[in-house]
Formats: sequence, structure tokens, C-alpha cells
Amino acid sequence: MKPGSASDVSRVVERLRSAGWQHAPAPAPDANLPARLEGALPDAIAWVSSFGLLSNAAETTWFLSRDDYARADADGFAWDEFEVLSRDAADDPESLAAVAAFWRSHLPILQSVDGAYVYLAVRSDGAVVCGEEPEFEETTVVADSIGHLLDRIIAEPVVPGDIIDRLFFRSAV
Repeated sequence: MKPGSASDVSRVVERLRSAGWQHAPAPAPDANLPARLEGALPDAIAWVSSFGLLSNAAETTWFLSRDDYARADADGFAWDEFEVLSRDAADDPESLAAVAAFWRSHLPILQSVDGAYVYLAVRSDGAVVCGEEPEFEETTVVADSIGHLLDRIIAEPVVPGDIIDRLFFRSAV
């Protein structure tokens, strides 16, 4: 599946909604991409631009939307929160440089604060990886592409519990 078409997005949203997730449609996009999305893979831009809100009922796991990358909300959980935590933990210039290099090649697309801090990110080669605290930069590939990630969400049976946690977090880390 290529993300971005209305039918593809609606199938993913329907699957997540049937698992108790919340959804709001994407607002009309601003002509300018948020700086962090400049140079991102087209599939990643299409996906994050396809909704305004997509989160579990508890709002502890959510996909980042296009608008999230433009926000500088000091009171909320920022789209780059895991990078900030890693930079704060870096204890020498080499570690700080390694953290910066890692996050330049990884675009976070989903965050979870339900228990451990966990995320999904699109790597510069298109693979989707999962990482978690305390070593956010140690990741496991969970899908070859965003399209594959979305296919897995659609194919997952709806059973009690968080579909994303079941699909990607418990099996990946």
C-alpha cells in the first residue's frame, strides 16, 4: 500500500477506530512544509499529512501529524522529545554528535508514553524502526516501509488491547 490515497488512509483509520482509537481529519495543509519534513521521504510526508489526530483512547500512543512537526509547545510532549532526552543524556561531544546524526536520519512518526517511552520512526532508507528508552538510538526494524506498516495495521484482527502495542512494540523490543 502506498500511503496518502483517501481509501488507504480510511482503511487504516477504520481499523484503528475499531480498536478504540480517536481520529480527526487533516486540516487544509499549509503551503509550507514544517522544517523537519523538508527532505523527508514522500510516503512519510503523505502519511503524516493524511490526518489531524490519530491516537489511542487514553492519548498515550499517537501518530504524529504534519502539524505536530510545526509546533513548539513547551507544555506538551514535543515531536522530537526523544531526541531532546538523548541529547540531554549525552555526556561528551562524540555522544552528542552521534545522537544528532541518528535523528537526522530518523523521522519519528509515532510516540507512546504508555509505560516505557517507545516510538516508531521512518529511517532514511524508508524502513520503519521501533526504539525505546533508555537507549532510543538502538532500534529494531518493524516494517520495510510505511506502506508495509499500514498493511500490517489493516490486516491485524481487532481484539481487546492496543493494536499498535500488540503489532510493533511487544514483538519488536
